[in-house]
Amino acid sequence: MSLEIYLIVMLLVLASLYYVAPLAVTVFRRYRGKRIVTCPETMTPCEVEVDARRAAITAVISHPELRMKSCSRWPQRGGCGQECMLQIRILPFDN
Repeated sequence: MSLEIYLIVMLLVLASLYYVAPLAVTVFRRYRGKRIVTCPETMTPCEVEVDARRAAITAVISHPELRMKSCSRWPQRGGCGQECMLQIRILPFDN
């Protein structure tokens, strides 16, 4: 390949990173850390942690896919449907 093609490819990669990276970082910062939510099954408070890396990666393609990384109710309720993720999705953004 010629130098011009390499430069064009490099410019396309850099341009896509210019738009993709800020979105991924914003989503990662929004969903990182532990949060207190109400377990929909038991109606008791529990501490959950979202897989922020997965949310950031999927946000680049479409809407962020929220999955739990850990929960204070695990392993007893490890097979739950993770309905509490809706509470996290609608919580206001806080840094």
